[in-house]
Amino acid sequence: MIFRDWDDFHNSYEPKMVYVTTMKPCSTKGPILHKERKYYLTAITGDVSVEILNEKKEIETISLRKENDESFNVLMLEPNIPIKLINSSLDKEATIINCASKAWHPENQDTWKWNSWEEYFKKK
Repeated sequence: MIFRDWDDFHNSYEPKMVYVTTMKPCSTKGPILHKERKYYLTAITGDVSVEILNEKKEIETISLRKENDESFNVLMLEPNIPIKLINSSLDKEATIINCASKAWHPENQDTWKWNSWEEYFKKK
């Protein structure tokens, strides 16, 4: 299960867009920042973790899925929190599902990307 509107844990959250991100083995994506979009992430394949910049401006790592584990975690993050996705799998693509609170739109893309945390901190 990824999302049911009647589950209590998401506090009446209503996704406006659902999309899939695939990542090659041993790859990263980000850091990425959405200033208006809430994240609702889960990984269904791969060995996936998410680095987030917490309130103390420290990088924290949260596991979405372990490669040989059938279970997976769902991570909800508020807008304006930069994240970096990591696929640590040596030979499997990662499949990540995001149920976003705001849909991508060409007139308001709400996406900022950097190649590393170092680049993010220099430009912030």
